[in-house]
Amino acid sequence: MSITTDQLRARAAGSLWLRLAAMALPLLMIAPAFWNGYPLLQWDTGGYLARWYEGYLVPSRSTVFGLYLHYGESFGFWINLAVQSLATLWLLQLSLRVLGLMQTFRFVAISLLLILSTALPWLASMLLTDIFAGLSVLSLFLLVIGAHRTSRLEKIALFIFTAFAAATHSATLGVLLGLCAAGWMARPLLRPRLPLAGLALASLTIVAGGLMLMSANYALSANGPGRPAAMASPSAA
Repeated sequence: MSITTDQLRARAAGSLWLRLAAMALPLLMIAPAFWNGYPLLQWDTGGYLARWYEGYLVPSRSTVFGLYLHYGESFGFWINLAVQSLATLWLLQLSLRVLGLMQTFRFVAISLLLILSTALPWLASMLLTDIFAGLSVLSLFLLVIGAHRTSRLEKIALFIFTAFAAATHSATLGVLLGLCAAGWMARPLLRPRLPLAGLALASLTIVAGGLMLMSANYALSANGPGRPAAMASPSAA
C-alpha cells in the first residue's frame, strides 16, 4: 500500500506535536510552583538550608541536601525545581527504554497521566527530600537491571544521582540499603535477572552516599559555629 503526501504530512505534524508536548512536560511537572509563584516550602525546608548558616549538625537534616538548596538560593530555588523535574522525566524515559517500551507517545501519555492524577508534580515542586526518596528506588532498579540498555554516561549519571539521593535523608539511605540487601539474598534464586555487576554497582551507591554525607558533615563541623567561610555572603566579609 502506497503512502500519500498528505499521510506523510499528517505523520510529520503528529510527530511535531508529540515533540512539543514532550518539551512542555518539564514545565507541567512543576506547575504547582508556577501557580504558587514560588517553589513550595515545608516546615523542614528551613532546617536543611539553615545547616550551612547555623554551622552545627541536626538529626535528619542532611547537610548534603542543605548544600543542594544553598546553591539554588541565588536563583530563587527555581534551578532546584528544574533539576527535580528533569530528573523525574529522565528516569521515566530511561525506565521505558530499559523495559523496551519507549515510544514518544507512550512517554508523553504516561507523563501526563502522572502529572494529572498523582502527587508527583507537587513533590517535584517542593524543596524537600521526598522527591528523591521515590526516584532513588527507580534509579537503583535501573542500575541493577539496565546494564545492557544504558550507556556508560547514563550509568555514571545514575550512580551519582542514587548516591546523592541516599545522602539526602537517612530514611532514603535505609530503604536503598534494604533493597540492596534483599537483592543479594534473592540473587541465588534469580541469577539471570539480578546481574552481579549491576547489584555490586547499586550497592556501591550506598557507600558513596554515606561518604558524601560524612564529607559534608565534616566540612560543616570543621568550621565551627556560624556560617562556613565558603558559605558566607560578601557583606559578611
